[in-house]
Amino acid sequence: MAGRIICLPIFFRLPGLRKVQAIALWPFIFIRDARSQSDRVLLRHEAIHLRQQLELCVIPFYLIYLGEFLWHMVRGKNGHMAYRSISFEREAYRFETVEGYLQDRPLFASFRLGKSGM
Repeated sequence: MAGRIICLPIFFRLPGLRKVQAIALWPFIFIRDARSQSDRVLLRHEAIHLRQQLELCVIPFYLIYLGEFLWHMVRGKNGHMAYRSISFEREAYRFETVEGYLQDRPLFASFRLGKSGM
């Protein structure tokens, strides 16, 4: 699995992260508890985000991510639906169960998925 995995429960007490199990912040994957280290689907989902961050040179990833989230909120979606509509999340959720996905993943795959990628 790409990225260094760090168990940091206190991080997930921050507002907005209380329901989150893991988060990818280049070059790390932060997880809520040690049991998550064996959750291959969760770690693959976060590894996909690390690849997305790398191909966009990290900072633009976060700007686009936030911009898409705000765009979907302005369009009237609730927080959860706005989050699930972000192109990076659509790709990660669609392929989190596909073993070996990152080995065959085309560049900028997040932007190639249509709305059906959700």
